[in-house]
Amino acid sequence: MTDNSGSRGAARQRSRARAIGWAVIAAVNLACALGIYLAVDVRVFDGGKAVEPVVPRVIGRFDPWLGWALIPGAKAVSHRLAPPVEYRINSKGLRSDQEHDYRAPDAIRRVVLLGDSNTFGFGVPIEAHFSSRLERLLEPAEIINLGVSAFGIDQELLSLRYEGLRYGPDLVIAYIPHYGDFRHMYRRRFGRGKPCFRYEAGGLQLVGSPVGAPNEPIEAGDEIETDDPHFGPLLQELGNRIVEEMHRVTSAAGASFLLVTKVPSLVDFARDVGMPVLDVRAAMAAPELKLPEGLGHMNAAGNQALAAEIAGFVRRRNLLAASSRPERRSGLHIALRVSAASAAGAATTVRLWLDGEATPPSRPVTAPHQRGEWEWVRFDFGGRALPRRLTIAGAMRGDHGAELAPQLWVSVIEVNGVWLRPGEGRVGGRPGPVRGRLAQSARLEFDLAEAGLASR
Repeated sequence: MTDNSGSRGAARQRSRARAIGWAVIAAVNLACALGIYLAVDVRVFDGGKAVEPVVPRVIGRFDPWLGWALIPGAKAVSHRLAPPVEYRINSKGLRSDQEHDYRAPDAIRRVVLLGDSNTFGFGVPIEAHFSSRLERLLEPAEIINLGVSAFGIDQELLSLRYEGLRYGPDLVIAYIPHYGDFRHMYRRRFGRGKPCFRYEAGGLQLVGSPVGAPNEPIEAGDEIETDDPHFGPLLQELGNRIVEEMHRVTSAAGASFLLVTKVPSLVDFARDVGMPVLDVRAAMAAPELKLPEGLGHMNAAGNQALAAEIAGFVRRRNLLAASSRPERRSGLHIALRVSAASAAGAATTVRLWLDGEATPPSRPVTAPHQRGEWEWVRFDFGGRALPRRLTIAGAMRGDHGAELAPQLWVSVIEVNGVWLRPGEGRVGGRPGPVRGRLAQSARLEFDLAEAGLASR
């Protein structure tokens, strides 16, 4: 008989080493995300006294499509750091002192920023943030900052889909300094639900969307723990695929894309696939570029350094030059993420109207809503121009063609790459259903010009 105790002992040591390694990484990420916790839901205590959060919680809200977001028009001041920092949110829910129409001004280049609390501007005044400095360095350019504290890269991709593309950007910049708290691996972070993606069958599958109310329980599903030996490779693979989708979506919209990161695996992946990438590990390593108290974020000097790095790279690569951008996609392409109530022998279909004109044929819906399943149904109208009004309705017929009361759920409406939320539409003159449930005879109508699509 062979004695395998030595090999078993070595295997246990390797397993413990992996667990310790990921625990160390988790601790580092927690330190990086400490301020994010403060921004989202937690106050820390020093000597028994509550310490004021760096980002006041009153500027944040629940969002069923992103997990959380900023409150349009909110304003609050934090005195945690000196001098105090004021956070001002514009009418579209962006941290900015400016209002931005979806239609870009003439002769102005649009740059959309994606990111978490670093892009949001944790602990620094907006005038000292790298978004403001970058706007001056790239003049004439307009920066649209979509950064939100505690966002994972999955939420950043969704933010690009839901909002970023409406601005008709010339350049999209994703700043991903770390995989803090492994956010893109989970459907709940910081005590709150969030959407995420799974990489299955060669593509990204959206799960956990729409997000349940804040107090609703969330099933863990197929999530794995950090001490699982597969966790590290899955973390990197999913991160790579999400960033790859950011690049693909941006290119399809006719814009340039730039990844700015300190994540080694992302740097290697981007270079392997030919994606423009700026590695800022060395440039941002100096202690004097960081906020005090171990808050894990850039101070004003750090923001200035990052803006200079990005501006220099953009100029060297001509990422804002008209000649560097691919042609914008023409024609009309619509896709719906839908689910339906099932009945024995019944068939549910979905149909569209463009500016009041019916567009046959309808499409079948097979995903059963009671099992939480969704499917995409697609309509391609070739070279047809973008309509002003888009209308959606469902129908259900029984075995013998009898019309039944349909129950159709629509969670995403994609029009030429831009994602719309059901609540942005209207049903019978009233706001559309937040969670997209369409009952019998209900027609969900969108004004695409109002949603910013007609200007693209």
